[in-house]
Parts: sequence; C-alpha cells; structure tokens
Amino acid sequence: MCLQNSLKLFLVLFITLFATNKDTSGQTPREKFTIEECKQSTACLKEEFYDNKMMPEKFESACLLALSYYPELKREKISFVYTKGAYSMAARPDPFSLLFSSRKNRQYYIYINTESKNKGLLLSDIPFNAQVGIVGHELAHILYYTKTSSWRIILDGILYYSKSFRAKFEQDTDKVAIDRGLGWQVYDFCSKTHKADHVPEVYKQYKLQIYMSPESIIEYIHKQP
Repeated sequence: MCLQNSLKLFLVLFITLFATNKDTSGQTPREKFTIEECKQSTACLKEEFYDNKMMPEKFESACLLALSYYPELKREKISFVYTKGAYSMAARPDPFSLLFSSRKNRQYYIYINTESKNKGLLLSDIPFNAQVGIVGHELAHILYYTKTSSWRIILDGILYYSKSFRAKFEQDTDKVAIDRGLGWQVYDFCSKTHKADHVPEVYKQYKLQIYMSPESIIEYIHKQP
C-alpha cells in the first residue's frame, strides 16, 4: 500500500535503484528536489532506510532521500546529531567502535552544526535541495569508512592535516556523491555557500582550495554518462 500511494519521486528513486540489476554505482540525477514532494514518500523511505539510524525530525526527509542513493548503508549504524563547530556538517566513525569493533559493527556519526557563528552555512539556512547535497557528501564519507580498515582511517585522520591530502580527499568525496546521482544537489550547496553574503570571504577561498568549485562540479556532472 505504501508503494501504491507514493508519488513520482518515490518511483524514480526505487525503480531506478532496484528494478535494474544490482549495480549501485549511481541513480538517474534530478536537478531539484523539494521538501513538499519528498514528504509524500518519507514514510516509504523510512521503511526502507531507517534501520539502525537516528536523525532529527526536522531534517528527516533530506537525510532519508540522500540515504536512498547509498543502498549499501541501509544496515549501517548512523546517527545524525547536533553539535557546534566550524563546519556545516561532518562525518566521523565512533572512535571506540573504530578501535574495538569489527567493521560491520562500527557506529558512525554525522554532525549537524548549530553554531550560528560558524564559518559555513547552517543546514537550517539552506534550501532542501542543498540539504540533500551536503548530506549526500557526508554519506560518501561514511561509505568510504565502511570499506576501509581502522588503521587506514586513523592514518587518513593524520594525513588530513596536510592541505594537499585534504583537498584530494574532499574532492574525491564530492565526486562519489556526484557519481551517485546527487551532482545538482552538491552543486546547489556549493553555490549557496559561495553566494551567501554572511559567509566570510576567507572561508569561501578555503572552500575553493579544498572542495570542488561550482564550475568544476558542473563540468564533472556533464561528463557523467
């Protein structure tokens, strides 16, 4: 009954994902999602992707929609939690589970910044489409962690202090989200950051050095098959 009552959005997501073979390399990209249409299918998305997940109700639709582009994460333990920091969002494995649990039993956190004085944009200040984009980026980090040994993740954390390593790491992560079909959403978040008047110019320049620029995202999107 849930499937029958879902609108076109739900059909686009799940027919593309499950009706074909089990290739999960990407879905058909859409240029824009709206909160109104996504709320129509939130119940079905929740039924499919909510296992082992915790997320604020305010951002539930955006988180579930982004999760639908990462079916490998359906059973992973992921908690979206509020925090304060100098970023919009950040993805981390739980240190204890990283060191003392098997890979399949790890716990992951995606932190949602609530500090109004942060350098970037708050999740609550951006449109729904951009919310899906940044959540999709953070889930690409989680996807990488699930495939990586604990010692390699620790080494990555040390190497992250190198600007060149950080830039490659983050730009590769952007590309994973784009490859999954969330290119326009990643572009929307990136573009909103660079156009926001209250975001310091220094931070915008940092974003251009570390992450893909709006122009490079568009170029990469158009290279997709």
